[in-house]
Amino acid sequence: MSQEKIEFTIKWKGKSFPISFLCTSTVEELKEYLYIATKINPKHQKLLGLKSNKNKKITNNLALKDLKIPKSRKVMLMGTPEKIIQKVQEIPVDIPLIIDDLDFDYDNEEYKNIRTTELEKKLDSFVKNLEINTINKPRPGKKLVVFDIDKTIFDMKGIGSSNLELTRPGLHPMLERIYPHYDIIFWSQTKWNWIEAKLFEMGVLSNPKFGVNFILDITSMLKITSNYYKKKISKSMTKEEKEKLETRKHWIKPLEIIWRRFPDFYNEKNTIHIDDLGRNFVLNPKNGLLIKQFTKKAGISQDKELFYLTEYLLYIAEHYDDVRVLDHKHWKKEWARINRNRFKN
Repeated sequence: MSQEKIEFTIKWKGKSFPISFLCTSTVEELKEYLYIATKINPKHQKLLGLKSNKNKKITNNLALKDLKIPKSRKVMLMGTPEKIIQKVQEIPVDIPLIIDDLDFDYDNEEYKNIRTTELEKKLDSFVKNLEINTINKPRPGKKLVVFDIDKTIFDMKGIGSSNLELTRPGLHPMLERIYPHYDIIFWSQTKWNWIEAKLFEMGVLSNPKFGVNFILDITSMLKITSNYYKKKISKSMTKEEKEKLETRKHWIKPLEIIWRRFPDFYNEKNTIHIDDLGRNFVLNPKNGLLIKQFTKKAGISQDKELFYLTEYLLYIAEHYDDVRVLDHKHWKKEWARINRNRFKN
């Protein structure tokens, strides 16, 4: 047995790495080999699909013969090379990775007819060509929560001695508590390398108490042209004001691409999208939960947003089959109303 070999393939960023090790070799030796091949620090490596034969935690000293290899003999590697992580950490705070953070009222009247035949065709084509790398498979019967990153759970432009200092308070406790009820996705208007590096440094991709289903970056977003008024539409507007219609191009996060790719699991009734930019909800306003922007400068100790959000999400999971019943745009008012009624009863 000691001379027998175990063989499988590691897939990473479109590359394949044939693995042929003695069965007595350890996980640590495998990770060291992958570090040489990919420059990903072993601490930041995540091997998707590998499990131990006895469902024990995979530790560095575990022998490869004690691993349960997928039938496909293919294992996906997640991780970011050290050089890229260093570059991300060295980016000056005045260089925006976010395209722009100008926001506007996504629930205004002018967006009611934004769905056009052209947009629907664009969505169809987009869904067919979009590649989604699943980290953890969707779970039947679970609702879905989609999180933005910058200024929602992390202050990208903040200055701190570590990324934990720039992480919104209550993130890990929230994800741990909602995980029994929700599948979790992160979607950011930045590049994949930046997202992956940040989530690893924040400990989100290595916490054993919850799992992330997949990550979407800016390549999964659509740019649309929408009409808007400088003033909110109202009955008191003059004819001249109503004619001052302007156009703008902006990115959106269309939840349809998730629903169409995973129709047996996710839909408009069970999905909540949490973001600090309401414009990302234009196509799915009833599923968008607008959260207060988070910045370290505003004071970490005073930020309780995720603690309140945790209770709100747990209540929804327990009491509502259709998440659209509530007005998530004003979710704090909804939560206050719910609590008043709970205490009355």
